[in-house]
Amino acid sequence: MAIIRRIIAVCLKTQRKPEKLRQKCHRNAAAARDGRVSAGIMTDFSDNRLNGIVAFAVHGWRRKRRVFDWNKKMSSLKTKLGLLAAGLMLSGCMQGTTFEATNQTSFKPRDKELLAKVSYVKTPVPEAFRRAIVEYHRKEAPGSIVVDSDNHYLYYVQDGGKAIRYGITVGEEAMAWSGIAKVGSMTEWPPWHPTKSEISRLGVPTFVAPGPDNPMGSRAIYLYSGGKDTLFRIHGTNQPEYIGASISSGCIRMTNEDVIDLYNRVKMGAIVVVLEPKHGDSPFNSAMALQGGGNMVMQ
Repeated sequence: MAIIRRIIAVCLKTQRKPEKLRQKCHRNAAAARDGRVSAGIMTDFSDNRLNGIVAFAVHGWRRKRRVFDWNKKMSSLKTKLGLLAAGLMLSGCMQGTTFEATNQTSFKPRDKELLAKVSYVKTPVPEAFRRAIVEYHRKEAPGSIVVDSDNHYLYYVQDGGKAIRYGITVGEEAMAWSGIAKVGSMTEWPPWHPTKSEISRLGVPTFVAPGPDNPMGSRAIYLYSGGKDTLFRIHGTNQPEYIGASISSGCIRMTNEDVIDLYNRVKMGAIVVVLEPKHGDSPFNSAMALQGGGNMVMQ
């Protein structure tokens, strides 16, 4: 019996108390105080190596997420700034262009009479080809005319780095003309004398009298080189729907209203520079253009 009581005493002495048998848990209070904790994940993972690895991975993911969010915000900011810059540039371009409405007070009684009788449809000119006062970067003298066939514009150069820009119809590439000429003649409501080529190609009569539906329109400015008629003209049109296109037989067409405006401004003998197609600049340098084209004899 003494031996049995000794064994029982030893067992009771070595037995662990119940509260020491509970599974070790995370300290929730400390975890709850950490503002970086996401739902259900504690920051105190010091009890074993595996939990420490989990904690490291979670914090690494959160750092990457913060970097990603920052990059996303920066990308969005760059996009907004890009749109703002484009808007400002467009605004600046628009501020540099002042559209001009037709001033009918400059029309003569005959102009008003014949323009009221036209049978063609007065198709509105697209905004890009409406008459406008624009900044002008080239060096031609004020009073000169510059024709940009590629972009379907005619410029009347003014003082102070400005020009009046008109939309035009130009000749097809095979019939286009380029070079430097002078205004050799000017006519109001001209008749049309088609060339032999136009007669055979278009089947038109040899003569068309002046009038509201004459293809020459309300005005004609004749280009001369070396004292001779080049057979190229700046004139009106009875097809305003083609302003901005390349369809003519080589002449430069404007709306009847625009060519009246140009006619009232340009002077006899004025320099006319028709830029070479796809050249992007005058075939002669600006100094030669101001002198009438270098070796060319201009009268």
